[in-house]
Formats: sequence, structure tokens, C-alpha cells
Amino acid sequence: MSDSQFQVDLIVKGSIEKQLKAYRKAFRKREKREPSAEELQLEIFDAERAYYDEHWQMGLARNALLHRARYLHRLKRYRDAILYYLAVSVYDANGPRNLGVYERRGKIVGLIDDRPPFDVNDSLYMGVNATITHYIGICCRKGKMTEEDVEQIYKEGAVEHFDEHMPLGPDQVWSMLQEKLEI
Repeated sequence: MSDSQFQVDLIVKGSIEKQLKAYRKAFRKREKREPSAEELQLEIFDAERAYYDEHWQMGLARNALLHRARYLHRLKRYRDAILYYLAVSVYDANGPRNLGVYERRGKIVGLIDDRPPFDVNDSLYMGVNATITHYIGICCRKGKMTEEDVEQIYKEGAVEHFDEHMPLGPDQVWSMLQEKLEI
């Protein structure tokens, strides 16, 4: 390994270690205890999504939700995974876009792009993703849930992921989802 590669590895390792310490510290402060590895990972997903939302990177925020859903799916927490797959579908149905912001000295000073953060008329718009609804179906079969259970999860939790800038409302998105669900 070259000296420059070694230095890069140290920088990356150091920055990741600092981030993990910061996440652990925030969790300890809030919960008054040490986080488990699972809780720490969920904390990281939350921070990642919050960052992307704040910086108008709606496509990347959607991807952070998907990472969380896949993680919960692997843990066999099927009900929780369905909630986040549904949240991903809420984003997908509304056409998320990555706009970005200008920052100066850590403060947001303006948008890079004046277009809306969600756009169902965008040329890249795909609507509800069939792969995501397929994952919802897998979770339902493994977790022994019905379409009624999915609708309840949607109405109780996924609707919280709606944003004032989303052009489609909860009922419209649910109709789109129902057409593609494989339960």
C-alpha cells in the first residue's frame, strides 16, 4: 500500500469513527443509555434522510428510506419494513427530484434549481415502483399480513411521510399502490 493510500484510509476511517461517536453521543443524550448496533444503524438512516430532506435532495431521501426498509426486512421486522417500503412508494408516486442547495459557512442560502422538489410531469417520472410493491408482498407473506393490514399501516404511518410539496395526496397514492400490490 502506498503512503498516499494509507493517508486516505486514515482520513476516511477517522471521519467514520467521528460520525459514529457523534451518533452514539446523540442517542445516549436522548435515550439515556447506550445504543445497540441495530439502533445505531437506524439512527444513521434517520440522520441521512434528514440531511437529504433539508438539502432538497428528495431522490436521495427516498433512497435513505429504501435502505432503512431493506435493513428492517433483513431483520425480519416485516411490519416496520412495510411501513418504509410504503414511504418509498409515497416518494416514488410523487416524482422525487434532487435539487440541491447552496451553502455558505454551513448555512443554506439558496436552491440550485428553482423547480419543485417533486414533479409527476418530469421526464424521469416512473410512478409507484413494481419492485417495491413486490417487496411489500414478500413481507406480507412472510409476516402473514393481508392487504387490509398494509392499508392500515399506510393510513397510520406512511401518510406521515407526505410533504406539502407533493402533488399527489394520500388517497391518490393509495389507489396507485393497490393496483400494483402483490399480496
